[in-house]
Amino acid sequence: MATAGDLLANDLRWSADQLHRNVVAHDDATVRRGIADWESNPRLFPLGNADGDSITMGSSPRFWMGKAVSGEERRSEQIRREDIGVSRKRKTRGRGEKRLCRERERRRR
Repeated sequence: MATAGDLLANDLRWSADQLHRNVVAHDDATVRRGIADWESNPRLFPLGNADGDSITMGSSPRFWMGKAVSGEERRSEQIRREDIGVSRKRKTRGRGEKRLCRERERRRR
């Protein structure tokens, strides 16, 4: 993990190397340990703001659930809709919460 200060103090090569190291470290064994840990102690992703001054991003894909053919749900890129949200909260100054949300319009055939 790198702080904003780390990123500003180092060059792009250093930042790319940090990203590469984290991607390489996220191997099969790491994923399996994470799954085993979650299965022994299930929890939800915390929606709060852990450190009080962070940015969270997320999306919620939604798929058309209309009349199903042969009991299967239809998943189509033309009909797919996705809600995207970005939330920023600051702990140091009162009402520092900012939210930006965009809902992709439903595409029609």
